[in-house]
Amino acid sequence: MDRILCIVSRQHPELFAYLQYRFRDSVVTVILDRRMSARRQESHSVPQERRREERRRRPELDADLKRHSHVIVRLGAES
Repeated sequence: MDRILCIVSRQHPELFAYLQYRFRDSVVTVILDRRMSARRQESHSVPQERRREERRRRPELDADLKRHSHVIVRLGAES
């Protein structure tokens, strides 16, 4: 069975509280977005990028959360 994740923008804490209450006994997990921005900014202190690839599986969610108060993500059984 797929899991449903509702990620709420940190600019909407009242919505987060409401959705947590509303979905308290359901298959929907409600979380508050904790990410501030990309962790590594352009820096001259690190001569070479050491990360092999982007770690975020769905980078488009960042843009969606900037435009909307929340996003709904369906996580398959393999996630």
